[in-house]
Formats: sequence, C-alpha cells, structure tokens
Amino acid sequence: MPRKRALFFLAIVACLATSVAAQRREAFEDELFVREVELVFELDLTFLRSLTFGPESLVVVEDGQYRSVTKVDSLEETWNAVVWVDKALAEPETVFLGALALAQQASELARMASVEVVVASPGVRIETASTREPRRLEQVLADLAGKARVERDRAAARPGERSGVSSRPDATTLRRQLDRLLVHLAGRRDPGPRVLFLIADGFVVTPRESKAFETGSAAPEAGERAAAIQGAARLLAAYGWVTVVLPLRKEVVGEEHHGHSEVNVFRGNHGTWGGNTGNSVPPIIPPKAPKDSTLRWDSVLRALTEPNLSPLRALMEPTAGMLVPNGEVLPATLEKLGGRWHLYYQTQMPVDGKVRSVEVRWRDGTPLRARRWLRSSTPEGIAEARLRRLLEGERLPESLPLRAEPSGGGLKLTVAPFSAPEPVILGPVRISLAYAGPDGTIRIRHETAPGIEAPDKGWSHTLPSVLSSEVPPLAVLVEDLARERWRAVLYLK
Repeated sequence: MPRKRALFFLAIVACLATSVAAQRREAFEDELFVREVELVFELDLTFLRSLTFGPESLVVVEDGQYRSVTKVDSLEETWNAVVWVDKALAEPETVFLGALALAQQASELARMASVEVVVASPGVRIETASTREPRRLEQVLADLAGKARVERDRAAARPGERSGVSSRPDATTLRRQLDRLLVHLAGRRDPGPRVLFLIADGFVVTPRESKAFETGSAAPEAGERAAAIQGAARLLAAYGWVTVVLPLRKEVVGEEHHGHSEVNVFRGNHGTWGGNTGNSVPPIIPPKAPKDSTLRWDSVLRALTEPNLSPLRALMEPTAGMLVPNGEVLPATLEKLGGRWHLYYQTQMPVDGKVRSVEVRWRDGTPLRARRWLRSSTPEGIAEARLRRLLEGERLPESLPLRAEPSGGGLKLTVAPFSAPEPVILGPVRISLAYAGPDGTIRIRHETAPGIEAPDKGWSHTLPSVLSSEVPPLAVLVEDLARERWRAVLYLK
C-alpha cells in the first residue's frame, strides 16, 4: 500500500510538472514571438559604389533597441499610391497646378504605382479607384485641374469675394481634414510600399508653432494645430506612407549666377599669363556649367526655409517624404522615389497598437533617410480619428458585427460569431469611448479587454457604470487588435 501511494504521489507530481512546463513553454513562446518588418529607405547610389553593401552594412534601432537586418534590396515592387486633393486646405490655384503636374506625369505614375485619386472638399469622394491605366489617370487628374482652373479664374474676376480656403485654418478644420485623410489611409490594407501625393497649402504660423515644426518638439504651448500636424505625421509614418506634398506655385527659373569675383576682375585687367611682360597673374578660367539641379528654382530654396511651409515640412519629414513646390521638379521626385531601397528586420513587438520610434543607420552610426515611426497594430490616434468622424455624423466602414446595449447601468458589447483567418499571435481588444463635453470638446478614453480567441464563438464584454444621466450619446469603438478588425457605433440613450 505505501508503494502504491508513493507511485500515485509521483504521478501527480509528474502531471503538475508537465503542466507547469507547458505553461512556461507557452509563456516563453509568446515572449519570443517574432515578426518581420519592412522599411523603405533612401540611398545615395554614388556612395554605394564605393563599398560592399549588404544586410550586414545596416542596423535598425527600434525604440532604442538594436535589430539586425535580415535582407536588403532595391525596391522593384509596385507602389500603392493615393493622390489626395484637399480643397479645404488648398487654394484653387494650388489644386490646378498640382493636379495638372500629376496629369502630365500620368504615364510614369501608372508605370511605378497603382494610383487612387481622392478629393476631400471637405467630405471624402473617390474620383477613381486604384488604377494602372495611364489614360484613365490622366483624364481624372486633368478634369480636376480644369475644374480648379475655373474656380481660380472665377475668384480672380471677383476679387472682393473671400476664398473658402483660409491662410490661417483653425484647429478644428485642420484636425477634421487630417482625420479624414488618416481614416481613409488606415483602411488601405494593400501590401507593398506606399506613397501619398498630398495637394495642400501651408498656412501662416505663430512663432511657437514654427519652433515646434522646425525642431520636432511636442510642446503643449505650441497649440492644437501643431499637435494635429505632428500627430498625423507620426501616424502616416507608422503606416508607411511616404508623403509627397505639392503646394505648387507657378514661377520661372531663377536668375543664373556667373560668380565674377574681384580676383577674376583683377586677372582680366592685368595682361596675359606667360607673356613678355612677365606678368604672373593666371588667366581667367571660365566656370564650368553647373549640373542640372532642382536648386536652380527659387521655390525649391524657399520650400526649405519659408515659415508658412513649415507645417508641410513637419508633416512629410517623419515619413521620409518630399516637398514639391513646382511642377518642373516632379519628374526628379518620381525618379528618386523609384530609386529607393527596402530592408527587412525581425522584431518582438507585442500587438498593443503603440507607435514606436525607428531609425535606419549604417554600421558606423550614420543615419539613413527612412520613416521614423512604426506600429504593431492600429494606433490609438487612428481610433480617435474614427470616433471624431462618427460623432460628426460621418458613415464609417466596419469589419466586426458589434452590438451595444444597456445592461444593469453599464454597457454590454457583443460581437456576433464571424469568420477570419487566425492571427499569428493573439492580442487584446481595445474599447474606446468618446463624447462631446459641455464645452464642445471631444473627450476620449481607451481601455483593453481580453482578446477574441475564437471568432466563430463571438465575444462579449460589459462596461460598468458608463451610462449615467450626465453622459450624452456615446461613440463606441471596439477593435480586435490582433486581426485589425473594428466597428464604431453611436449609442443613443
């Protein structure tokens, strides 16, 4: 009997040990979950020819942690491009010149990318779905340019009438238009590199805004407009949208400078080199013709320093984008885009929706131009943009069968059974609530709940004490961070 009890005790210990080992193994496997991330970066090919180049030449710094590059290659894949014409933030002249310049490059655009054209005036309207047909693309862009030209000429004939576009847009207008842009782009799930062609104007900035835009500091005293621009820039970069901004203006080539210095004048006034006079002054050496450069355009130089363009510089720089101030430099811009490279590296980011900093460097520490932010799932900034759009009455897409109903003073959220591919790793569900306060300010809070383990069995969660008599209608957003499926509903009491 004692022997049987001992064997029984050993069997129990073995089972417990196996269970603990399995739990530890599961936790260990979760901890070591690895995903592969692609980064597009700019590379100077002239410099490249002077060295041996490969994955070992580069390093990625992700949120302060060094990551090894597993693969690097020239970018041969088709870009996913969106042309976004924001008529609430761009004068008709800017829309006319920007759309016309892109129409003239329609063949090159269609060769390198699948292009979607969207107009925000101020609501979102898709002019053409993604296409690689040059004639279709040229027609759509030319039509937009023609309509903008009519608006421009009509405004010029009536100088007393104010344009609908302000040189000092308020924070609400700016935030609303950026929200629409971000919600649309976050819904694009196409694989491969991404580029955004944004037709918009800069605006008059305050000294504090200018400092924030030029330094990248997120100082609260810079105000809501600076926060909106900087937040949008982080999210564009996190989703991999290389942003090319087109605040176009018409101009002529700047005056050519010959550089007649005092030394050359002296040489010209004193004899010839090696003559009988014994003059030791060397002859005038005519300067070589400068190489063709975009810097010969005054607008390109102004784009680097003009304060009113600082919001656009702040919007595109974290994405490794470019600012195109006139149509003549657009071909060179497209050529530079086509010459970009991409790399892959492995990371252990959890699926939490946080935005993390990233940097591409040479092994010696020299930085390369690439986007500065990345994400593991949908960031909170996108959730907040969706909620603001819902509260303003806009219709949003949806990918979760969500129902919200009162339950004992709280709010019960139910996701009906649905089918979806199993994610590589499970993640939590994020629940976001938004409502307008007494002063009209949108108030938003986020919390997480256990993830959806089995989509075919559905999911439910109850939020206690959120339906007090003081709470106005709620915008409720539920996001499955692992599968990036979501739905926002407006709950009316």
